[in-house]
Amino acid sequence: MLSTARAYDLRMRRIGLLLVALAAPAFADDDPCGSAELGWRAYRRHELDKAEKLTRAAIADCHRTEIVEAAQYNLGLILEDRGDKRGAIEAYSESLRNENRAVVRDRLAKLDPSAAASFDELRPKPMEGPFASMKAYCARYQASASECEGATVLKPGTAFAAKAPIRNAALSVFEQEGFGLLQIDVGGQLYVAEIPTFANQGTPRTNATWQLVGFVRHGATIEVSYHVSGHWQRRPDEGFDWSETASVVVGIGASKKPSATPAYRFALDVTDLDGTHTEAVRKPTWSKDGSAVDVAVVKDSKLAGDTEQIKGHHGLAFP
Repeated sequence: MLSTARAYDLRMRRIGLLLVALAAPAFADDDPCGSAELGWRAYRRHELDKAEKLTRAAIADCHRTEIVEAAQYNLGLILEDRGDKRGAIEAYSESLRNENRAVVRDRLAKLDPSAAASFDELRPKPMEGPFASMKAYCARYQASASECEGATVLKPGTAFAAKAPIRNAALSVFEQEGFGLLQIDVGGQLYVAEIPTFANQGTPRTNATWQLVGFVRHGATIEVSYHVSGHWQRRPDEGFDWSETASVVVGIGASKKPSATPAYRFALDVTDLDGTHTEAVRKPTWSKDGSAVDVAVVKDSKLAGDTEQIKGHHGLAFP
């Protein structure tokens, strides 16, 4: 049987987040950020009074966001061990406000699933609508027919099999503007969600090519998968080619109106002007009823930018 100290140390390792920020070179004696590392060491020794005091000092006085975020997570662990559930929930929430990390969300979810869900990057949001037609949607944004209704409607490889209350689904794209429009027909009323691409950074793109992979049902939800590639250029010396495969998930909750998740990219390749190639690959695993998805990160890079936000368990609560 493991000793109490050994069992405690193994539990600390299983928590899975001795943050990189705290593995930085030693702090100067007068650097208040160093209190975070000292607090973590005290916590590892289970000296909770000392750990809490040092950790709170770092949160109050350190001006490095990554250190404060780590210290807030550590404070949550300390308060959990002290039986202060409410304090731990607030500490984890503050950590997530600084940096949305999957391991912190998972820890918070054990204490307050609703609070953790509010930080979920895949949290579904109501689609815009209803509209009588795409013309009515365009009029809402004072767009001309050529700018809005003239978008290319992508055809899936396999026809979409509508199932009540959804009558139809379509994806229209604007190849020169870097975004698409997902359209869902519910009871003869149109609902719309804008889908940006990885390169949708506020300036026109060129040579964007879209392909609708298809509409896949997961229980009561619909996964809309697509592939898009192209070239983004701001200046002659600043640009990149990219290729992404992504999905948006649509479902209908108690509101009886469709909601959609933000796009999540499970494959991304980027090549910049220097020839640097970066890649991200993520693997989704769906629950049978489509109410949740677990995303494993197979390969990623800093350029992808959302490794911590997207990996892990995502409960898809459609409003």
